[in-house]
Amino acid sequence: MSSNNGAAGAAGIPEGISGVIPADSITQVDALKLILLGEPGAGKSWCSCTGRPPIFVADCDDRRASIAGKPGVLVKTYVDRNPLMPHAWSDIETDLGAFEYAKQKGTLGIKTYVIASLTYLLKYAQHQLIKDQPSLCRTGVINGTKYPITQGWDSVIYAQKMIEGLLNRLFELGVDVIVEAHIRREKDATWTEKNPKFTDKWSIDPQNLKMLLPVFNERWLVDNANDSYKVTTKPTYDFNAVTALNIDGSETANITEILAKHDINTKNKKGASRGH
Repeated sequence: MSSNNGAAGAAGIPEGISGVIPADSITQVDALKLILLGEPGAGKSWCSCTGRPPIFVADCDDRRASIAGKPGVLVKTYVDRNPLMPHAWSDIETDLGAFEYAKQKGTLGIKTYVIASLTYLLKYAQHQLIKDQPSLCRTGVINGTKYPITQGWDSVIYAQKMIEGLLNRLFELGVDVIVEAHIRREKDATWTEKNPKFTDKWSIDPQNLKMLLPVFNERWLVDNANDSYKVTTKPTYDFNAVTALNIDGSETANITEILAKHDINTKNKKGASRGH
């Protein structure tokens, strides 16, 4: 897709601004920014592996067996066996640097990068934060074993910024980025520690990661009701799904097929508008 300065000028865009194109000229999706939300075991990883291959899965949940046998999928497990000696976060950043270098050389071979899952990636960010910023944590000792945890609002913000920075680097690769995340019932506005109340709507778990949701063009809920994997792609009463694709509100959980459907629907819609 190239810029169209004539169309841009006609739309009131000053001369000299390059890279402007009419939105209705966009048909195929070049790089997907998708977050898949669902309960554990709902089929998020299964759905991720229906994306455009080759697919690289950063397995943060230590559950690579769940995608065993999937063709076109490469997987690497990142896990902190001992939170007191964390390395998962630094390993992910190091490997991402290798992907970035490959892109610079024009040898990047993957088309999809999957994080499975954001919930556990947050834990590894917190482990790294505890190691590098011990003032932001406190440590309890139970039966002689130390258990450090982050504390204070600063630690929450730092962890959010770490993940936000990692996502921005992934988006710059120019490949499909798929992030899996767990869900929980949304906290009610009157929620307190002594009187916890929840709504009947689904939200990301933990809820403080909600601020990351707007960076994704696609926000889908995965469900495997009746042994059939489905994704909700448009808003419903209990889940605020988002899609920029020309697809239905509920689709079979196959990303490649969904993208193909979007391409067909978009081209047909564009052809029909020209016919009028």
